[in-house]
Amino acid sequence: MILGIDPASTSGWSLPDQAGQWTTKGNRLEKFVQFEKHLALMLDGNSGVDLIVYETPFCRGPAATRVLWGLAAIIEKCAAERGIQCADYPPKTFKAWFCGHGNASKEDVIEMAQMMGYKIPKSNDHMADAVAIRLYGEAHLA
Repeated sequence: MILGIDPASTSGWSLPDQAGQWTTKGNRLEKFVQFEKHLALMLDGNSGVDLIVYETPFCRGPAATRVLWGLAAIIEKCAAERGIQCADYPPKTFKAWFCGHGNASKEDVIEMAQMMGYKIPKSNDHMADAVAIRLYGEAHLA
């Protein structure tokens, strides 16, 4: 089973037929601790996860970049501790596959995920990105 993650202060996640999010608050280190707890609970509660695919972090400024790459490291660490494989993909790659063009808007990704039956609020691009990257992983890695 593949777990898709859009890592951020509000992270989206997706498993087959479901999607959700968790939010971290505080300074960078507090966010890291909270993110790891959320991810560990997710992985320990879904023992069938054998692959995690997540959005490759990209530069948004020094502080955000440090947080995003730290979250990526936590994903890799949690996966390695459980013998789970990981892969990361840039947004343009999975959005091109999911929506037909790499510059798909947040609204395009949300609409496509909703059309596939996922109950994603119109304002939640994190959940939609997690669905898109998980399905990309299923199509290309499973």
